[in-house]
Amino acid sequence: MDPKISIIMPAYNAENHIRDSINSVIEQHYTNWELIVVNDKSLDSTKQIIQEYVEKDNRIHFINNEVNLGVAKARNVAIDFATGNYIAFLDSDDLWDRNKLLEQVSFASDNNYAFTFTAFRTMNGNGELSNKIFDAPKVISYKELLKTCYMGCLTVMVRSDLLKKDGMPLVKAEDYATWLLILKENNINAYGLNKVLASYMIHQSISSNKFETNRWVFNIYRKALNYSYPQSVVKIIKYSFYTFLRKIKD
Repeated sequence: MDPKISIIMPAYNAENHIRDSINSVIEQHYTNWELIVVNDKSLDSTKQIIQEYVEKDNRIHFINNEVNLGVAKARNVAIDFATGNYIAFLDSDDLWDRNKLLEQVSFASDNNYAFTFTAFRTMNGNGELSNKIFDAPKVISYKELLKTCYMGCLTVMVRSDLLKKDGMPLVKAEDYATWLLILKENNINAYGLNKVLASYMIHQSISSNKFETNRWVFNIYRKALNYSYPQSVVKIIKYSFYTFLRKIKD
């Protein structure tokens, strides 16, 4: 039997893009999935839009937060609810190509990989695709991942038992922290399928501020991974260097 994929989608004030994101799941060639959408106390019509889809497709599940929890807690709520063999992630403004799940599930199942990711492209806030491509290296170890984050959250698919143990840590850049913890605690590697199978929407936000990003990563080293202050300083210097090299290459 084909493995079931639980897709996690947090949503906050997402009325402008969430229809396209949900449609990109519904249009997947692979059909054994459940989509868990968590409305994180949106102030717009996000809730009503999600409810429309729930009425049309019984694979779509709706969790409505009574208070705004933030993206990490919202994802953890969905992870607890998930019943699939694997867990995948798609934010409410990103898109998947129609063959994304089909190719990635085959890649993971055929090779018995617990953690996989793919290449992806970027697009602007109007949904216009760019020529910017982020490749997926063949294999990433924990030590390699410490240098820079190679994975777009929208491309990651992880065996569910690896996520359900602890969920996502409540820190900034929680996705990067999660990937590091999974590789470290389970002594495994992440494997890349170097095919462009998803589109990531670029917004002008604080996440584009390199100083803030480095501060978040430093906090991951200290609080999530429990490195000492001196160790974290060394690692953030390496992270900044390798991230800069990767941006030049890309």
